Amino acid sequence: MGVAHATRRGVVLLRRALMLLIAFMVLARPVSADNGLVSQQEQVKQHLASAAAAVSDLDQRIAGFERSIADTNQRIQWERQELRMLARTMYAEPESPLLAAFSASTLSQALTRFGSRYGEFVIANTLQSAGNAALGYEPRYDLCRCTGFWPRTRHAIARNFVTYNRTERERRAAIPLYAGSFGAGMISSLWLPGHRNPWKEGAYSALVQAGLGSGVNWASEFAIDIFRKITNNRYPKPE
Repeated sequence: MGVAHATRRGVVLLRRALMLLIAFMVLARPVSADNGLVSQQEQVKQHLASAAAAVSDLDQRIAGFERSIADTNQRIQWERQELRMLARTMYAEPESPLLAAFSASTLSQALTRFGSRYGEFVIANTLQSAGNAALGYEPRYDLCRCTGFWPRTRHAIARNFVTYNRTERERRAAIPLYAGSFGAGMISSLWLPGHRNPWKEGAYSALVQAGLGSGVNWASEFAIDIFRKITNNRYPKPE
């Protein structure tokens, strides 16, 4: 808006300059007869009309410029919101259907990847939820009660391979987690293009779960420490 203010100020100065120029032209020319005076008055009126038209045109341009600035600011805000959403998606689910669609080069490829990833994601979560419910496992991540970088890192990685049973104290192998990922990978080979080996796709999906799951657990374990480091211990406040 500073640019628009400066432009409006320039219009005011231009208007004053035009008025002074017209007055100087009128006073500088000698008046020899009444006909000459009438002619000069008509010229002054024409100059004033031209100056008013020029000022009106500048006002319209300024208004259009201000609308353009408002549209640009609105687009910037929208793009910032989109980037925040993309960042949250990358943090929470690096293999999400949204990122699979963004990495495509064509619209048809984006739709195919989105549908494939989303279908695999739904199948994996369905199988994992059913297995955890049948065995009475607690799949949610729990922060380490230990201190130190390496003990907490080992806890985050280990919790991607083991979970708690109904007692919430005894640990068990996270079989439903990897069985669900393996099964979803095998099933996804049915709709993926080309000849896909179901066992290979299942193993790949389980390996992805091992790597990304450990990374997500690690980020969850140290998220509070990272935020405190970034905000200089202002948020969240230490208890």
